[in-house]
Amino acid sequence: MDEFKNKVVLVTGASGGMGEKIACNFAKKGAFLTLCGRDQEKLSKVAKKCEEEGAPKASEFQVITICADLVKVENVDRIVEETVSKLGQIDVLINNAGYGITGDIETAKVEDFDKLFAVNVKAPFYLTQQCVPHLKKTKGCIVNTSSLVTTVCRTYVLHHSMGKCAIDHLTKSSALSLAKYGIRVNSVNPGVTKTDFFERMVGPEGAKKIIENAHALHPLGETCLEPQEVADTVLYLASNGARCITGICLETARGRNAMYTR
Repeated sequence: MDEFKNKVVLVTGASGGMGEKIACNFAKKGAFLTLCGRDQEKLSKVAKKCEEEGAPKASEFQVITICADLVKVENVDRIVEETVSKLGQIDVLINNAGYGITGDIETAKVEDFDKLFAVNVKAPFYLTQQCVPHLKKTKGCIVNTSSLVTTVCRTYVLHHSMGKCAIDHLTKSSALSLAKYGIRVNSVNPGVTKTDFFERMVGPEGAKKIIENAHALHPLGETCLEPQEVADTVLYLASNGARCITGICLETARGRNAMYTR
């Protein structure tokens, strides 16, 4: 797929996990990259990997890294402005940044609700909105990172699940609104994926237990998803191979979504 050569891809949550793999996938295909995250040291390491994988150099820029907290809307404005000023356009937006915490209806805290929705819902909404004028020019596309928890209920991650349900609706509504411009919008909805983010959210012991119990729930075998599998799905949704697909929340979970559970 050399279709991504000379294309500009903006990836949030790119300092590790799925975001890192997503960025490297586009680098291998020759895309110019803007990588966003909250840890400059980690972002720089990912940028170096992307350069080694083949990310091209535009003028004096190769891979742009922007350290920013997406809770602040002025940072979102800065990300879009810097990307366009340095790389000239935006072809693909990957809304991957996220924040996670556990808690059910009895234990979940309203303070955590506010923080999670600011990162997981408001930020991708506003970033999408700010990127639309640029995506109109390129007839670009958007891929959001959602989750299988929008269809398979897990009570212990109530905040997280509610936020991802909002992302699914953002995906579908944006797809319908932007189709007239030739802009496609989809989301990838993975099951449990072995990342540092997952372990931080549920804790080391919780992660170990979930992973141990996962095998019986996956018809395709193995345990949980690897970040690379999710990244490959994102690359597909952004590619011409998915040119007739928009408004889809693609469940990516080794068949877990088809299993009956209590």
